[in-house]
Amino acid sequence: MVTYLPISSPFIRFASRYVDEAFGMAAGWNFFVFEAAMVPFEITACSMIINYWSDAVPVAAIIVIVLVLFVCVSSSAVVTLAVSPILIRDILDSSTSLRFSGTGKQSSGSP
Repeated sequence: MVTYLPISSPFIRFASRYVDEAFGMAAGWNFFVFEAAMVPFEITACSMIINYWSDAVPVAAIIVIVLVLFVCVSSSAVVTLAVSPILIRDILDSSTSLRFSGTGKQSSGSP
């Protein structure tokens, strides 16, 4: 269905378009609640795994460390995903213009 109709957030929009508007809204809220609940679940899992090996690190410190890691990874992913298309375009443009200007390996005329 996504190849037939490529739109952003197809999971929710297809539910609204092909089933019902109310079903799409419910699917959106369901997705949000699930994603919002994943952060505390992952923090709890990290805390349980670390406390299984050693009780030297307090649980509050584990929570703070994991939250800081989540924020750092999220912000770096946003920056990376925003900058990478611009860098790829610039690299391709410069390499193409260098190739067309005649730089690089010169051929002798015979294969």
